[in-house]
Formats: sequence, structure tokens, C-alpha cells
Amino acid sequence: MTLFELVKIALDELYKEGIACYGKSLDDMIRKQLDYLSKSYNRLNSPGRLPVDYKDPATRFAYVYKYVAAHGDYLVQILDDLRDYLGGQIFKSENARVTCVGGGPGSDIIGLLKYLDEHHKTEPVKKLRAICWTESKPGPTHGPNLMNLFVWISI
Repeated sequence: MTLFELVKIALDELYKEGIACYGKSLDDMIRKQLDYLSKSYNRLNSPGRLPVDYKDPATRFAYVYKYVAAHGDYLVQILDDLRDYLGGQIFKSENARVTCVGGGPGSDIIGLLKYLDEHHKTEPVKKLRAICWTESKPGPTHGPNLMNLFVWISI
């Protein structure tokens, strides 16, 4: 399966979510969120910036549409380099646990699934536990909070 096929699966699901939320105005919201993401990423190094908010389905769709294939491909390249460095498979068991590095909603998983698909004959993984960390809005006294999301994916 190609990265684009995996991305299409994600986009189809996100579009359904978006239609439920925005109805016929979804395409306009997606265009607006593409602009929001572009401006937000240009300010990533700015002190005091607000974290990018991926809670909105139009934002998630926009992110996946514009950025996930490139990020996923980059992750596949890194995993292939690690595989070469190790001299063989990366994973040793059918159950793997990974932590997403915060590349945006789902892009780490898309890249990892692509890697596992390409190496399914030698990588034993059948079930993947993804531990994803996302920055939430800062609280009034506690600063940034990290939300921990656990997801089991059967491969």
C-alpha cells in the first residue's frame, strides 16, 4: 500500500467527520484551515505562540491533505536507515509499542504503517500500540499540559 493510499483512507474518514460537523460548508472550512496551518507553522519558533489546535475535523483534514504524505515518507526513510544500521528488523515481537513524536495528527502512524507494510515479511508486528502525546491548552496556573492517548491498531 502506498503512502497516498493510506492518506486517502484517513482523508475519507476525516471528511465524513467534517461533513457531520460543517455540512456543505466543509470545503470552505478546509481552505480556511489550510491557511491557518500555514500561518501557524511559520510562527513555530515565536515565543508565546499558541500550540496548533488539531481538535477541529477541518484542521485535521487540512493537515493530512497537505503534510502527512511528506512526513510519512520522511519517517519511512528514517526507519529504513535504522533497519540498515541494526542490520535487520527493528521490531522483535508481534506486539509493538511506539511513541509518536508530535508530527501532527496521525502522520507518525501513517509512516510506521507504510514501513511495516513494506517489510511485512521480516517484521513480526501484528498489533501496534501507539502512545501519542499532544500539547493541550495551557492551564491558568499549571502551564502546558500533555494529553496521553493510547491506541491499539491490529495490522
